[in-house]
Amino acid sequence: MRIETREAMEMLFCAKWNLPKAAKHCRLSRKEMMITFSEYCALHEPTYNKFETEIQLQLDYEQKGTQDPT
Repeated sequence: MRIETREAMEMLFCAKWNLPKAAKHCRLSRKEMMITFSEYCALHEPTYNKFETEIQLQLDYEQKGTQDPT
């Protein structure tokens, strides 16, 4: 894999670039980039942590009226 293509794949994989920017960087068409990136994703493990338990945060949306100082 060319250096430009590897850089583009890494930037796409970590979501720092979008597909058109990465394709332009390594001089590939949009379709070629999609196919190449799909193969790249199949060969690399995810970098995020999967949590066993999900955390649900409760937000207090109670609306308080504004008081008129007059």
